[in-house]
Amino acid sequence: MRALRSSERLVFRVGAGASSTLLILGLTLGMHAHLVRLRARVAQHEADLAQVRQLAAVLAGSSTPRPVPPDTMPLVTRLETTAASTVGRERVVSLTPEPSVVEDGVSEAHVTVRLSNTALPDLVRFIYGLETAPVPTPITQLALSKRPDNPQRFDATLTLVELTRTP
Repeated sequence: MRALRSSERLVFRVGAGASSTLLILGLTLGMHAHLVRLRARVAQHEADLAQVRQLAAVLAGSSTPRPVPPDTMPLVTRLETTAASTVGRERVVSLTPEPSVVEDGVSEAHVTVRLSNTALPDLVRFIYGLETAPVPTPITQLALSKRPDNPQRFDATLTLVELTRTP
């Protein structure tokens, strides 16, 4: 730096200052863009939570279950009927019954239901319909994932179990 003339030192200082300013500006803009994306994600999660709370309030305030004669339809038929009336048949990817296990006079039937491209309100209505049916069907496993092409839609896999006494 001593071998440089004063005008060269001035150019060097101006270049260093401009480089530092551009670096700081780039970092600041990058952090700002990241914060904007985070705020958008938080707002989306808050909107999803508000929608779930609203649906829960609607379902909690809905009429009490109607007295219906005991259901004698097989589990798979009941699932198909509930799915058709809540999410639509086109959303049901598969209904897979597993072999029943019989122990101590109790038969345990498992059915796995896969739903695709389903809106959250429809999915909540489906689950509510299963649990408030004349013969409630408990859900033992639920896997839910947002669709990458539309974050307002979900793919769901539910495993249901029905216990019945065998003679």
